[in-house]
Amino acid sequence: MKLRYQAPQPADIDVLLAHVHVVTQVLDAQQLPWRIVGGAVRDVVAGEPALDIDIEVIAHHTADVWAQLVPFFPQALLIDSDKALIRIRINHQWFDISVTPFHDLHTATATRDFTMNAFAVDSTGQFHDPYDGLADLQAGVIRHIGNAFADDPLRVLRMMRFAGMYDLQVAPDTAVAARAIVHAVPSLTRERVWGEWYLWATRSRVPSAGLAVLATTGWLPQYPMLADLVGCPQNPEHHPTRKSCSDSTPQH
Repeated sequence: MKLRYQAPQPADIDVLLAHVHVVTQVLDAQQLPWRIVGGAVRDVVAGEPALDIDIEVIAHHTADVWAQLVPFFPQALLIDSDKALIRIRINHQWFDISVTPFHDLHTATATRDFTMNAFAVDSTGQFHDPYDGLADLQAGVIRHIGNAFADDPLRVLRMMRFAGMYDLQVAPDTAVAARAIVHAVPSLTRERVWGEWYLWATRSRVPSAGLAVLATTGWLPQYPMLADLVGCPQNPEHHPTRKSCSDSTPQH
């Protein structure tokens, strides 16, 4: 079923705010400005339940925010991996809290990967779309935000995953940016690569759209067994969407 993307309605935002209230009421009490960002807002735009809860706090130091939260959430973890964040588990839900010094959302999201991941809902319930990600989703396009895209080549595999989840095609400028970093594939750890492939396999609505990302961006030769499948005949009974065996995208 094709997803229909629209700006969140007030009732949808109320549900999202209620979902995070257990954490945000503490942030408010500590006078820490916050907004909901990333996947949770993207899920609402897609009309789906919010799965990945990311909260961005406006402050200077992650460790200082963590120190303010620990008395209320002793299970809170301070994680310093690619980007320091605070992780809290409450019942069966994980909350990831990141810190930015920027009040301006356009500046704060400039280093995010894709326009559809720059969505935010602030503490007043206002929806923000600083890079026109909603228009991209409605057009069936996944587009990177800026030069920071090249900082982490794993973002190309994230793009593969999102394309499969939402049936998206790669914007031409994003395909160029992805081809420019294909040389960095060997620098990716197996664990990170496997994580993206796992999410592609378990969450994709249109897996072939994700695989098409690899062909469009020149990353397909990095996965020879998949590259060898291009043009392989498929049984039309099980692959009715394939018009011929000469498609330029890998079969699944």
